[in-house]
Amino acid sequence: MAFTSPVPEEARPVWSKEDAGIAELMFAKEEARDRVGRYAKLHFRWTVFMKLIGLVALMSLFSVQWISETRSEALLRVTELSSLGKDVLLQDLILTSSARMLALSGDLRWRDEYFLNVQPLLSIMSTIERRAPDIAKEFMRTTAVANERLAALERKAIELSKTNTTLAAAVIFSSAYETDKALLLQGVESMNRMILETRSGYQQVQSWWSIFSLSLVIVALVSKCIMIVPMRHLDRSLQKLSKEADDAQAVYGQQVRQRLLKRAEDVVVTVQGPCSKPTLRRPFKSGDPWLKGPTTLKQRLSYLAACAQLSALTGFAIPAALTLVSLYKAQLADPLQQLIWHAKDTAFYDVALTSSARICALSLDESWAEKYDEFIAPMDSALEGLAIASPELSSEFAARTSAANDALIDMETVALEACTSGSSYGSIVLSSTDYEGNKTLLTAGINNITQAVSQMRDSFEDDERLYRVVQRILMMVSTFLIVTADLCAVVVAAWMEALSSRDDAEVDESAEHGFLADAMGLAVLNLASAKATKLQL
Repeated sequence: MAFTSPVPEEARPVWSKEDAGIAELMFAKEEARDRVGRYAKLHFRWTVFMKLIGLVALMSLFSVQWISETRSEALLRVTELSSLGKDVLLQDLILTSSARMLALSGDLRWRDEYFLNVQPLLSIMSTIERRAPDIAKEFMRTTAVANERLAALERKAIELSKTNTTLAAAVIFSSAYETDKALLLQGVESMNRMILETRSGYQQVQSWWSIFSLSLVIVALVSKCIMIVPMRHLDRSLQKLSKEADDAQAVYGQQVRQRLLKRAEDVVVTVQGPCSKPTLRRPFKSGDPWLKGPTTLKQRLSYLAACAQLSALTGFAIPAALTLVSLYKAQLADPLQQLIWHAKDTAFYDVALTSSARICALSLDESWAEKYDEFIAPMDSALEGLAIASPELSSEFAARTSAANDALIDMETVALEACTSGSSYGSIVLSSTDYEGNKTLLTAGINNITQAVSQMRDSFEDDERLYRVVQRILMMVSTFLIVTADLCAVVVAAWMEALSSRDDAEVDESAEHGFLADAMGLAVLNLASAKATKLQL
């Protein structure tokens, strides 16, 4: 069945070519505006989605920084434990050597040396218990009984040395003392082994963490940079569609204006006659209502969105740079730990060599000469390691102590030869003022090294703590930049959507009414002017 319009043919409006053209322009304008509105909604949704991905990347960077801070704490712990383990060995050796030298010689300076080193050892163990309670607990479990028996025997030997050095030496060199001493040394070695395992575990974790954290930072930063490309494409596409819609609006407004001018002129011609002047044909002005649109505002919003993206990228670059700095600082810790170990080994083996030579000279026990020889290679290795880890410290140490060290080696060699031959001449050599003077110079040089290394470690720890403070401040700045930029981008996208999807019908209607009133006013003015001219004639 064919469709029949309820409107009679004669009642239907007849559209002129101008009206039909204006209608087509209106439809094109509405279609362009609808297209912009749909794309603006898509632009807003994609913007929100991209910013959510950016927040996920931000959380990843936060996780990296939090773990890096935890790793920094572990680094300080490992660095400190590397020093404390060697300090325990050194202080224990000093206590044992002082007690034995006191028992053999009866010289009270060794008693003072013994008691001066009791408190430092307790302080070191307290620090280990605080920094590594599991290691300290295991050490105390395996050595507590032996340590108590050793302390009791050493106190007994010290008391006996006041009256009878022979009995004191018998106590301090007894099999019971040697057995408990071996148990204590096993505990100390076990503690150092656990410290080494802690250090090794840190290095293993640090090796894969360096790769993982760096990869994660690169992925987050690259993904943020890549997301800028589709966002800029969306912005440009929205600008292009908005420009097309604004152009369609301008063309439509211009045609409507021209049509209204034509109608007003027709009215004037009808009233005034065919001889009327075309005074209503004004040039099209850029200030007319139909050219007033949100084009400039949209451009500014687009620039603001680009600035927000750059701010967010800057915010992402901050934690990326912090991660690289953290990895670099972690790499600096290993040479420092090596330097600490070599400096502590130098101090330890110096005491071991000196005490072995002195005990051999006083007791005439050849086994101590063999122990002396066993300590030579580790001492040379410690000095070589010190030269590799810090050439400046090594050269300075050699310049200050090389002459004294050579003299000490010569005198200790003479004393050991006297010991093996059963002569007491060695004790005279090792108690001479020349030996004591050279020993003082060497000890001062070693103390300078250990103090310099301790200052390096303290400086490193202070730098780590300062870096963590700066890191937290920069992370807050980064968070502010990223969150503010993302919120700004979302607000801009919502604003552009509102501008793109707004209804211009009321604006068009008010503009048409205003322009029509203006045209009618000009027509009236023209008619009045023509009437006045006729009256004058």
